[in-house]
Amino acid sequence: MSNQTARTLVIFFTVATASACGSVETSPATCEDARDHIQQCFPDQLARLPDACDAQLAADVTSQSCGELEASAGAAAKGDGFCNPFFWWLCSSSGGGSSTSEPTGYSFNFGVNVCESELCVEDLFGEVRWGADCGKITLHDADGNVVATDYVNDRLTWGGIQDTGAGFNNLDLPAGEYFAQLWRRDGEPASNVDGELAQINVTLNESGGVDRETDDFRILRTEAEAVRACADVGGSLVSTCDGEVESKEDTEWNWMIKIEGQNAEGRYENIKRSRFVFQADSHRYLFPKVRPGNYTLTFIETDVWSSWKRDDFRNSKYEDYLELVDRYATGNAFTETVEITEADVARGDFVNIFHVDLDSQICL
Repeated sequence: MSNQTARTLVIFFTVATASACGSVETSPATCEDARDHIQQCFPDQLARLPDACDAQLAADVTSQSCGELEASAGAAAKGDGFCNPFFWWLCSSSGGGSSTSEPTGYSFNFGVNVCESELCVEDLFGEVRWGADCGKITLHDADGNVVATDYVNDRLTWGGIQDTGAGFNNLDLPAGEYFAQLWRRDGEPASNVDGELAQINVTLNESGGVDRETDDFRILRTEAEAVRACADVGGSLVSTCDGEVESKEDTEWNWMIKIEGQNAEGRYENIKRSRFVFQADSHRYLFPKVRPGNYTLTFIETDVWSSWKRDDFRNSKYEDYLELVDRYATGNAFTETVEITEADVARGDFVNIFHVDLDSQICL
């Protein structure tokens, strides 16, 4: 068989697998982009990755407008043609669809529109959907009882473990009237732009659908600062070897910083490498959306010595850094503890913690 023939067969196989829900060809970034696009276009559903995500199919989903995806979903609902596994709520395990059985409960989520004034007018860049990070949302029945809890925008950029913020997912509740309430971090109910309680009425239909009077809470920026219940946390480091300060790139790759601990809402874990900051003549590390709690920081030395090995991990996510540590850790590590308090979070979006001087055992 010629090389050209082999290439043709590979291309044909790749295209052919794009039409199967069970394809195993994956690209995590592409698949996650497709999931996020599905979430934007179908806000009443909780978008998720198929059990086996096909990269070509994911790219096709991302390239389509919401109108085109809605038309495709309509065809799938009627049983016309291929059932896209990203439409998990329409695909069945018995034919043509996702290999995951269809959940039976209600799934939906809310956003927060942070407004500069009571008019809450969109600017040229659209609505602002950040500024109330990690705020709590509770779902109440008609009698006011809390039946479910979710959190605002807790999805961690580039991965990590945050035990909160998955949306109201597959709720086993009776059909009827409910309302969602947004809370300040001090435990008081938040207010909307009109000064009234930040509440959204929700109807769970007998058919399985979800009707909401609006998709987003609309609050002033001053209120968002009170709702925000987490902050980015970061510090600085300088690394030396044989008494000499290491180069900025060697420092960046010789030390991985891992944070892990418990907070009032669950577990938080992440891992990063440092980045050089010219103004401070040192390296900075940062972890996003950390809630108040007690955490352990471990500075792990890694021997990633060649440029091509470094390139393999240059745009890494959480899982990639775990692999990097597993493959290249030298056994040299330093541990520090840190407490993030309610007062730390209340002061702003960023909490600056300690500086450390590290002594590397590998001199590149």
